[in-house]
Amino acid sequence: MKIDHQDFKKLQGLLKKNGTLQAKIISDSMTPLIRVGDSISIEPVDLAQLKMFDIVVYWANQMLICHYVWKFNTVSFNSTTGGRIITKPLTQKYSDFPFPSEHILGRVTNFKISFWLKFKIFIQNWR
Repeated sequence: MKIDHQDFKKLQGLLKKNGTLQAKIISDSMTPLIRVGDSISIEPVDLAQLKMFDIVVYWANQMLICHYVWKFNTVSFNSTTGGRIITKPLTQKYSDFPFPSEHILGRVTNFKISFWLKFKIFIQNWR
């Protein structure tokens, strides 16, 4: 389902008004943690509180994507105005293209990346 910028802004408004949104996962990019058909809970997130390995939902290429935060653009990022964020799926070694922080819809609250999975990810990306 394609989501244009106007629809994305409406979703941001709904999230801000209701405090939470539910969504169903249609991709296996976060397997084995989040599987196709799983329901995720999304809450608004303050950029100052966003950290590495937080699972976020963001808007890119006219769709919503659920991946984890891998890096912040340290040159232009600050917690007030944002900057560019780099995310990754669990199923691939490679990062997503950087996107503007204002494209974040929110943080996923009902799934977290465990310490051991974080450790595994660090080992896999050590090179």
